[in-house]
Amino acid sequence: MSTTTVAGVRVDTRHWIGGQRVASATTFDDVSPIDNTVIAQVARGGKAEADAAVAAARAAFPAWAALTPRERGTILHRVADNIEAHIEELAQLETADNGSLLRSHRRGVMPRVVMNLRFFADYAIEQLHHPDWETRGHTNHVTWDPSGVAVIITPWNEIGR
Repeated sequence: MSTTTVAGVRVDTRHWIGGQRVASATTFDDVSPIDNTVIAQVARGGKAEADAAVAAARAAFPAWAALTPRERGTILHRVADNIEAHIEELAQLETADNGSLLRSHRRGVMPRVVMNLRFFADYAIEQLHHPDWETRGHTNHVTWDPSGVAVIITPWNEIGR
């Protein structure tokens, strides 16, 4: 099964790679630490999925790098807006998944996600520019450009089964 409902929220349990949902050959149980119930069967990523994600990121990188800092900031603000519009659902989902207090997700974690995205969006829009200046007949020019693909692996709450 590629979708499930957790805490009233419909969740696709496949990977998101290159703008598409991608299944894996195997899955694992996502177990809620609240009561040890299996809340979903989640696609188990491996080398093939990691390689596909890196290839997709590399393919997308030129278009992202071609955007101005303002355009990148605008996209980050749209992501923040979307999260902010769904704080309650995300709080419910994350509480079921990781067992943290619901009020903590509502009041702290999810608003902090929004705040962090807005900080970096505003930084891109307002700070990633520097006026040129002259030094002994030479023009100095500073730019901040994306440097490449980064890979981040985050653990899921799989319990050794």
